[in-house]
Amino acid sequence: MSHASVSREVLITIRMALVDYNQDLAGILSGVMRQINEVSSAAEYELKKINDQIAQVHDEVNRIKDKIKQLRDELDRIKREIARLQDNLMRAKTQGEAQAIKMQIEQLTIKMKSVNLEMEQEKENLEIKENFLERLKNKLERMKEAYRVLSDDLQSLASATKGYTTGASLKTINNIGGIDKCINAVDMYLSE
Repeated sequence: MSHASVSREVLITIRMALVDYNQDLAGILSGVMRQINEVSSAAEYELKKINDQIAQVHDEVNRIKDKIKQLRDELDRIKREIARLQDNLMRAKTQGEAQAIKMQIEQLTIKMKSVNLEMEQEKENLEIKENFLERLKNKLERMKEAYRVLSDDLQSLASATKGYTTGASLKTINNIGGIDKCINAVDMYLSE
């Protein structure tokens, strides 16, 4: 085997390696872009989860506020009923009638204390839920900022990877062209 023929084989091997390298460059870019998409999707999913949680807690806050309003309305109704019964007590004609009115007032007073207690518990729940809602909103803002920074960094990575792979691919293609010329020159030499 002549030196020219060995040189031709070496050039073909180098050319194949360069073609493989060029394909690897495309794979690198594709892999980086896939990873960027996965990270972006995961971050967007986390943001959506927090948004959904905020909506749920916001609904709970509204439900508690409605319950507190209902309890206030009930307290007002009980107070009006007690006031009406106290007027009736003043006008009671018999001891039995007065005793029955006093029992109704006592039952309504117990009911009023129970409603007051329930309302205080709901107010505590409201405060807890509103604080939790505020923490979630703060967390969402921090995550949005982190996502914005992450997104910017990922875009920079994508641009840098694209720039690197494009430049390297162009150089590799030029090198392949140069090797093709050398192979042609060796082929011409061998055909003489």
